[in-house]
Amino acid sequence: MINGKALGDLLQRGRAGGLPWLVILDASAKELISSNALEGDKKGNNIGSPANDWEVAHFMDMIRKTKQHMSDDEAADLEKDLNIHAARILNPPGR
Repeated sequence: MINGKALGDLLQRGRAGGLPWLVILDASAKELISSNALEGDKKGNNIGSPANDWEVAHFMDMIRKTKQHMSDDEAADLEKDLNIHAARILNPPGR
């Protein structure tokens, strides 16, 4: 992507987080929510690739607050799959 770093810096506005860092925008490029936690002891921390409970919870909050065409059942399926993925990250085979 041409100017990808500059665009990332513009969107991230100095907030903490490595890669992946996510932001969901509306059609006019207004930020709706980012992958930086909004509250609690993790406030400001980037969820990255969600694996811990609070990271999965924030990712699903991002989805539920911004979804337009995803059903509640589809969101629940996504959360279930994400928890399976998270378990593999936290407990890799052979560990």
